[in-house]
Amino acid sequence: MGRKEYSDFMNPSRLGLLIGLSLGLLALVACGPSAPSVSLPEAAKRGDLRLVKQHIAAKSKLETRDSSGLAAVHHAAIRGDVPMLQALAAAGADLNLGNAVGKTPLDLARLNGKIPAAKFLLDRPAGGQGGGGRGLVDGGLGVSSVLDSQ
Repeated sequence: MGRKEYSDFMNPSRLGLLIGLSLGLLALVACGPSAPSVSLPEAAKRGDLRLVKQHIAAKSKLETRDSSGLAAVHHAAIRGDVPMLQALAAAGADLNLGNAVGKTPLDLARLNGKIPAAKFLLDRPAGGQGGGGRGLVDGGLGVSSVLDSQ
């Protein structure tokens, strides 16, 4: 490429556009997935596993409670939503977390007759943590599977 072609290629407006695009791409990559506009407890209350997984991938605080004192694990247990409980457990949610009156997810699953959910919660390790923790960047779910499901 000669001097003339190079100066035409690198004109100020084109250079500004290239820098802007590069910075935009860098911002997207550096920030990672963002949390949905719906709170984690509300997503769980609705039974929306896709939104719950997005919160996990965005590293939302898993113990966040709604105005009634319930966290996502409580809503999942009340609904009897075993796949959601599994996702929360794999992300390291506290499965022994008491609600506003001290009821654990296991208590709530039993009170609501959600036997499979109660069995899942009983079969967890004694510590109550899901086990997976946040050791993986995406909460152990695979960011691509969360993003692909949108």
